[in-house]
Amino acid sequence: MLRIHGNGIENMCPVQAMEKYLVRRPAAKGPLFCHANGAPLTQYQFGAVLRRVLHHAGVPPLQHGTHSFRIGAATTAALIHPQIEHTTKIAKLAQKSCVFLPANCRGNVWVVGDSLVRRANERASSTGKQNLGLSQSVVTWMGKGGATLQDFPSELQRRTRRSLPPDMIIIHLGSNDLGKCPAKECRQAIETAIRSSREMFPQAHLTWSAILPRLFYYGYERCTSQVKIENVRKSLNKYAKRRVLRIANASFISHSFATHEHRYFRRDGVHLSDAGSDILIGDFMLAVQSAGFL
Repeated sequence: MLRIHGNGIENMCPVQAMEKYLVRRPAAKGPLFCHANGAPLTQYQFGAVLRRVLHHAGVPPLQHGTHSFRIGAATTAALIHPQIEHTTKIAKLAQKSCVFLPANCRGNVWVVGDSLVRRANERASSTGKQNLGLSQSVVTWMGKGGATLQDFPSELQRRTRRSLPPDMIIIHLGSNDLGKCPAKECRQAIETAIRSSREMFPQAHLTWSAILPRLFYYGYERCTSQVKIENVRKSLNKYAKRRVLRIANASFISHSFATHEHRYFRRDGVHLSDAGSDILIGDFMLAVQSAGFL
């Protein structure tokens, strides 16, 4: 038995940190590190949090990795004291006995968007689909009323400071930009959103969700023509699809919403009814499954 004693340093003692974590850890079987719902913490998520902590502490993240938590320390000890080289053999045996999650079980899914996402979250919660049918992953809904493409980069940074980095991110934005911003600015905002997502989460699967139609576009000063706004919506979806499908580890969601089907919309002609939200949720479910999440 190996005993590890605390160092007595406040906020820097690994033993105290582990004790605090065990108090908060859910009573779930499986790996030591897990989410609040018992889903295992993946190797990628552990590494992402580690890099953020090292960066905050002023330590070069590229010089350290998850390898250091397996046999790296034993290797260093063997180099300093050759007489304890057998420790590396013990570490390698321990590593072989560890159970790692399969690569397609990446755990953390973000659904980022406007009020349509927020209402879809409410609908999914009432129908038991809040986790999008996933059994080994965690889905975090981030819907905000009035959210726009222009707000996305700053909102993404704010969310990153408060949440674990995603292994998949679904972006559903653009409805609130129609008619308010020129089409060129909307395309630039789409480009910025895709680029910032990829730069912040280079290993995450990126999914762009098409802008949904509305029964009526109203209250816009720049453009009052319903036909023109609808044409801009279609052109932005085509642009986003071409842009997303040109990059690796990315996908595009096309939705089957027809404006003549009024039952899919609320009376305001803007927000989705329960039936409409069910379609949106179903499309999200297909997207996460197609990306290989469990």
